Amino acid sequence: MIIYELEGVLAPRDLSAARSLNHNEWGEALDIICTQLFEYDLCIPKSVFEKIERVGSAMDLAP
Repeated sequence: MIIYELEGVLAPRDLSAARSLNHNEWGEALDIICTQLFEYDLCIPKSVFEKIERVGSAMDLAP
């Protein structure tokens, strides 16, 4: 799961916010993750980036 791979990269509060969403709000969770990665200019492994990209594509979200 992407969120587990971001432990130690994203702040605990951001991980908690993404985890705490209810009612299948997967798009919101992905938005939180991507926003924080962008906002704090965080580096992630290419494999994690590719997973995020695949999930976004599968959800038909614009890059």
